[in-house]
Amino acid sequence: MEEFFVAIIQFLVEVIGQTLVWNLVYLPFDFLDYLTGRAGFTVLVFFGGLLCGGILLVPFPSTSIRLPGLRIAALIVFPVLAGLISYVAAELRTGLGHTIESRKHFLYAFTFTLGLALVRFAYAHHPRG
Repeated sequence: MEEFFVAIIQFLVEVIGQTLVWNLVYLPFDFLDYLTGRAGFTVLVFFGGLLCGGILLVPFPSTSIRLPGLRIAALIVFPVLAGLISYVAAELRTGLGHTIESRKHFLYAFTFTLGLALVRFAYAHHPRG
């Protein structure tokens, strides 16, 4: 039972970490999608996620998720969660009078975090559980 809770905590730490990375990286680049268009910016965001995932391998070469099933689930959960959090943040900003398309925020957060999660999944060392 203890191992189950440890696995869940490890999973949540990874989810929160990757979601925070997206939200910190995206803030200064909010205006770029107007310059490059939605498709161009989505591709740029994906490659940004790949790049950040690779950079994060230097200080964090290992993943805390031990179970292979949870590592695979992370490829789905991390991008969706990051997208949902970004969507909610955009909705909150819209409520404050800003003109923001919340769907775009979901798409960009999802795409960035997918790139980051793919690199972490493929190259991060994972201890055997």
